[in-house]
Amino acid sequence: MKQKKAKSGPGNDPLDRVNFVLDEQQGEEFTDLLANPPAPTQKLKDLMARKAPWED
Repeated sequence: MKQKKAKSGPGNDPLDRVNFVLDEQQGEEFTDLLANPPAPTQKLKDLMARKAPWED
């Protein structure tokens, strides 16, 4: 019997997938948040400006 090679790459790994169920109102709120994310806070800006530990 010949084995098939598993596809690799983004979206092909079942562990990369997340399923969740939203009702209509929750779905609209989620979509609105994706379309209009909150402005970054100073704390987030500071965090993003730091060098990653593995970049030493």
